[in-house]
Amino acid sequence: QSLSFDNLRLHRGRKKAKKMGHAASVASDGKLEAPEISDFMKALESAWDFDGGSQQEDIKKMLVEAKKYVGRRVREQSLGKIEYPPAPEKVDEMWKVVDYNGNNVASLAELDKMVVENYPQYDNKPAIMRAYHACDRNKNGFISKREFTNFLGYLDYFTKLWDKFEGIDDDHDRRIDFDE
Repeated sequence: QSLSFDNLRLHRGRKKAKKMGHAASVASDGKLEAPEISDFMKALESAWDFDGGSQQEDIKKMLVEAKKYVGRRVREQSLGKIEYPPAPEKVDEMWKVVDYNGNNVASLAELDKMVVENYPQYDNKPAIMRAYHACDRNKNGFISKREFTNFLGYLDYFTKLWDKFEGIDDDHDRRIDFDE
């Protein structure tokens, strides 16, 4: 039996299921309050332990999908909001953040740290990696300040591509076969 939100409600008993049903209807009209989140967490805990933990892998998969959904929706709301090309003073300001060790080049780790701290909606490792490689024109493994000016544009572009790719890749093996 596949695991869904409705199945979680079934494991809680009739009275609690009604309460969860009410929580789902409140959530469907756009407003989710702390009690509904608490009810969902209780249902999740119950389902986690149900039948000796037989559904734990399904729950993990469902939560990974939920996290991807939330990340995709946050990115949809913010995509295109990265100023590109950035103003020269903005580049200088951001470069100081990226090149925190002052060696005048940025590594992948430094760029990743900047994205996580300043653009969390773009925290997508495959897109960051692609943007990093696209910026590294001299292929020395580091991004200079001159190369850095294109990083945010590439990040926006590759994040959009990744979201489309994930939508096509149904089995999440990071490959697209003929059936997909």
